[in-house]
Amino acid sequence: MEPTALPVDLAAAQALMRTLAASNAVYSAVAAQLYQSIEASTEELRRQLAQRAARVGQLVNLIA
Repeated sequence: MEPTALPVDLAAAQALMRTLAASNAVYSAVAAQLYQSIEASTEELRRQLAQRAARVGQLVNLIA
């Protein structure tokens, strides 16, 4: 049994490929922004944690 070729609308296929490429570009841009936002938030949390650790250290020294 020979495989039969399906009819393909080339213009529709090309339009779909353009749409998929555009969607991929949007998703990539959103992912990059999200990554940068998470990175900035993580850095801020690290900074706050370091400040709090320093305060705890000062309190421990006062108590000791």
